[in-house]
Parts: sequence; structure tokens; C-alpha cells
Amino acid sequence: KAGAVTVPMAGAELTIARLTGDPTTQWRGETQGVTASTPTFGRYTLRPRTCAAVVPVSLELLEDTANAGRLIEQALTAALGVEIDRVILEGYQAHEPTGVCYTSGVNSQIGVGAITDYTEITTAIRDILSANFAGEIADLAWIQNPRVAATYDGLVTGLASDKTPLQPTPWASQLKRYFTTNLSPTGSPLTSYQVIGDFREVLVGARTSGVIIDVIDSGAVTDSAGTSWNATSQFLRHIRARVRVDVCVMRPGFFAVLEGCR
Repeated sequence: KAGAVTVPMAGAELTIARLTGDPTTQWRGETQGVTASTPTFGRYTLRPRTCAAVVPVSLELLEDTANAGRLIEQALTAALGVEIDRVILEGYQAHEPTGVCYTSGVNSQIGVGAITDYTEITTAIRDILSANFAGEIADLAWIQNPRVAATYDGLVTGLASDKTPLQPTPWASQLKRYFTTNLSPTGSPLTSYQVIGDFREVLVGARTSGVIIDVIDSGAVTDSAGTSWNATSQFLRHIRARVRVDVCVMRPGFFAVLEGCR
């Protein structure tokens, strides 16, 4: 919804160009030479990473209920979709794509702390505009955890115990607001990230066309509790889902990350 673009990948790698700096210009007189701009392009190679899930299901459940297969398929597809959203925003661990929050060159504000007004939002938009963002502020997406969004929603003017809601600034009011539990609070006291940016500048390289789902009737899998599920001896079917993607932030300067918000 925020605007990230999916790019199909026909092979194991896809090298793309991205802008690393805006070209410099100059006015010239007749016959006068023009000084070349410093290199403004860089390369990024998308290499798909695999996100997968396996669900053991009894043969009886699949045979005796009309909707079990469809229900499990929908649940797996949704779960993988949520995980892709998470890594687009804050992926950084081993085997994960690198998300916006951990991309070099993204504008950042560290240790925001308690939210009392829209000052940090104004600063984030200023930083994006200062990176030569040529779009409209209304093109930018503001992504928050619902807990942080509720804090903004509860802001009041504070004038002589006045409980009138504090209105967003003209800039903040133009942002497209989205909410996700993926920017989950951590620490004590609980804090989380906020992300503002032009998500049209996020490419999601997709090696698979959507989520691939297989039904396996043999082999064993182990769940997070250490319990083993054997398809052959327990008359199970392992429903396996996978998707292969990588993420590239094309213009890091068109994003701002607010860290430590509470």
C-alpha cells in the first residue's frame, strides 16, 4: 500500500543501477567546456533470500473438512506477506534482505523518546526534502506501530488543562499514514521505530511469482517445541510455503527513520 515496487527476477541475481548522488550542473559560455559531474550512479545486485514455512496437517483434517486446505493456504500466504513487510522495513539479520531502517544513507533521528508534538515529523520531512526529493509531501508514507499512532492521536494542546486534540502540522497532515505491528516495540520502556519515505523508491526483487505452496506426503519436520512430525508414520501432509525476494532502497535520502519513539 505504501508503494513498494515488485521486480520479477529471471535468475539468481539481478544487477540494477541506483542513483548515489545528483548530477552537478553549470552555466557555460560559447565554446566553453563543461566540467564533468562526479559519478552519480552505483550498482546493487539483488540476490533472492528464501522465506519459508511448513505446517503439518493430519490426513483426516484434510479429508473431513471442506475448507482446511484453502484456510491453511491463505494463512501461510498472509504470514509470508507480513514477514516480507517486516524485512522491507527493518530486515538486517542473517539470511534476511536489508530493510529501510538499516540501509546506509537513510536519514535518521536517534533516541526520539516521549512524543509530545510533531517536531520530529517536521524534521524528517525537512531531511527528505533536503535530499532533493522532487515529489509532493502527499507522496510520502508515514508508517507507525499502532501503539505510537495512538500516542499521536492522544496529543492535546495542553493549554491550561485544555483537552483539545493537538492538530498535525501542515506537513504532517499531508502524509499517507499506515500502521503495522511489524515495527514492534522493544526495550524498557517500550520504544519503536517510525519510517517516513517515498516507498516507490523501494524495489522488491521477486524470484518466485508469489508464494509457492507444495504438499509433501513423506519425511519428518520438527516444530519450535522440539516435537517431530512424521508424514509417513503419522498419516500427515506437510504443507510447505516459500517465497524468494530481496530488497533494494534506490534513494536512501528519500527516507527518514525515527528511532526510540514512545
